Amino acid sequence: MAFGGEPSMQSLNFLESFPEFVLAVLVYFAVNTGTVSYVVSASESASFLHTWRRLTGGLIWFDLAMSPLAFLVAWLYLRIDNPIFVFLAIIPLIGLRYSYGTNYELQRLNTDLLRLMVKTIEAQDPYTSGHSLRVAECAKDICREIGLKGKQVENIEKAALLHDIGKIDVAYGEILRQKGPLTPEQRRLIQDHPARGVDIVRSIRSIPNEVLECIRHHHERWDGNGYPDKLAASEIPLGARIIMVCDTIDAMTTARPYRDPLPVTVVREELEKHSGSQFDAEIVSVVLKSAILERLDLRPINTLTVNPSKPDQAGNHEAEGSTNLKLS
Repeated sequence: MAFGGEPSMQSLNFLESFPEFVLAVLVYFAVNTGTVSYVVSASESASFLHTWRRLTGGLIWFDLAMSPLAFLVAWLYLRIDNPIFVFLAIIPLIGLRYSYGTNYELQRLNTDLLRLMVKTIEAQDPYTSGHSLRVAECAKDICREIGLKGKQVENIEKAALLHDIGKIDVAYGEILRQKGPLTPEQRRLIQDHPARGVDIVRSIRSIPNEVLECIRHHHERWDGNGYPDKLAASEIPLGARIIMVCDTIDAMTTARPYRDPLPVTVVREELEKHSGSQFDAEIVSVVLKSAILERLDLRPINTLTVNPSKPDQAGNHEAEGSTNLKLS
């Protein structure tokens, strides 16, 4: 009524009442989801927007799109004498909503299983524990900062989560824990991990090609001196360029066998220094202008320390033969 609609069912007119109906639907969803998200975010001391996205997910858009069907139900109720027929007409709609919800929850379950798998693998090494999860969160933040949406963000986040999956091969165990320089053979072996990762992830039928491309090329450099295919500039998939930046940020801000975590001020300087050579300058600019780096100071980090008497090894495996900065 406040928006100009008529409360009487007898005067129901779809075209005349539709604008008021849309406003009422938006207010309902805003109040409903907003209130719940506020309570949850306050209890968990989390971001309201992040909590709202987590709780509503993709279902809210389906619910909004389906809401005009309420007009259909009301129209049937007014024009069909037997209410049982109205109920029978609603059953397919309920089934559609249930099917969509089940499919969405299945997708979330698959993502949770991937996260659990990666977390379990990385837990074997205290220096890389949580690395891929942090890279995935950083990649998602950058995607939102540059205006990406929907499936593209989901695919890049998934690729970031799985970018180092190729390192689960037992052949990398000794190399990843080695503190000194690598031999040429070890360097060539470590540079095979993106391709091995693609071979592993390809076995998951639901993973799209965009994710595989990002995994394969997340060590390509903007200047073409990366690997495995020495792509340059825009030849490198956008997701792979984002993961390269996030991978480096996390490597610098967490402890490694050869050094302690670096402060955010140093990270900022290093990103600026290698912008346009190792990294896509536009992505670096977005990171530096946003609060992404500042949020790193607020998160729990790997607090393991190393022997201060041992200097950083310039030839350590994390440079991986093609990067100026040390990547994990």
